[in-house]
Amino acid sequence: ERKHRSIGVGGTYSTTEGPLGKLFWEHRNLLGQGEHLRVRAEAGQIRQGLFGDLRVADFGVQNQDLVADARVTKELPEGFTSIETAASIGLERRFGKSYAGSVGLGFDRSHVEQSGTNQNFTLLTVPLSARRDTSDDLLDPSRGGRDRLTFTPNLGILGTGTTFYVARLYDTVYVP
Repeated sequence: ERKHRSIGVGGTYSTTEGPLGKLFWEHRNLLGQGEHLRVRAEAGQIRQGLFGDLRVADFGVQNQDLVADARVTKELPEGFTSIETAASIGLERRFGKSYAGSVGLGFDRSHVEQSGTNQNFTLLTVPLSARRDTSDDLLDPSRGGRDRLTFTPNLGILGTGTTFYVARLYDTVYVP
């Protein structure tokens, strides 16, 4: 077993956003039952943010995890300023060795300022996902694949008339 706490630092550079520094702290086995907490910060010219993720293993029953996350971000691209606060909580269930599914509930509040005009958006989100992993090794796969489908209804609430849906499909194939 490795140490329960770790820290990390990193950075990226994008030709459209410039440099971005990253820092994280994590604690594995937080309460002695396999919980995992990770807090990270990002800071750059256009984007800054603070993020937190918590996973509680075998929540309620075996092969079911409680997953929660929260974030506060600020974006300053040319033309507008956005401040977002979001949080979600959900359950992820594993079905056998290869399959898993999850359902959650989230809240997202954004304040956008553009050309002297202020707008607030408040969304209730319902993230759903299904995943399949047929790879031969979790950490160093050479055969098989990994698929994930996510679908998230975003329902406008508290005066926000915007409702939209986001669907994403991820597919990875490993060839020796």
